[in-house]
Amino acid sequence: MTDFKHGIIAGTFDPVHLGHAHIIERAVDLMDHVTIVVARNLEKQTTYFSWAKRQELLEECCDNLLSYEKRRNATFDTLEQGLLVDKATRLGANFLIRGVRNLTDCAYEMNIANVNHTQKPALTTLFIPSPPHLIHVSSSAVRELIANKGDLTAYLPLSVIEKLSK
Repeated sequence: MTDFKHGIIAGTFDPVHLGHAHIIERAVDLMDHVTIVVARNLEKQTTYFSWAKRQELLEECCDNLLSYEKRRNATFDTLEQGLLVDKATRLGANFLIRGVRNLTDCAYEMNIANVNHTQKPALTTLFIPSPPHLIHVSSSAVRELIANKGDLTAYLPLSVIEKLSK
């Protein structure tokens, strides 16, 4: 067993928001390497932003969020089909990193973690709780605010707001 800690953060990132940014910041502090995966979610039949736009906003966020040293230890990938555990194995990851805001998220994520464990027992799921000031942040709330021209400052990184306003 290796001591190298490689974590995968996967999400639709539709769009990337401050809750995602918090998870990414914590993960790069805890791991030797983090792969951030823009993934499809079968429960979400359509996305607000295209694959390319979600990846562009995510990379923009990380470029502004992380120091040069930490940014060097983060890479990006996509998962359009297949299981995340298989992708993690192919990439040599040993951790799946998930954010949780509340008990509902925790129950949902525990179920996914248990299914993942049945498929790849060597992968460990690490839960990172949201700080209190970000518990209300979700991609669906952000999409609603975008659609209705609401104030995004409590939801999105400034670099993402700037990119969206262009």
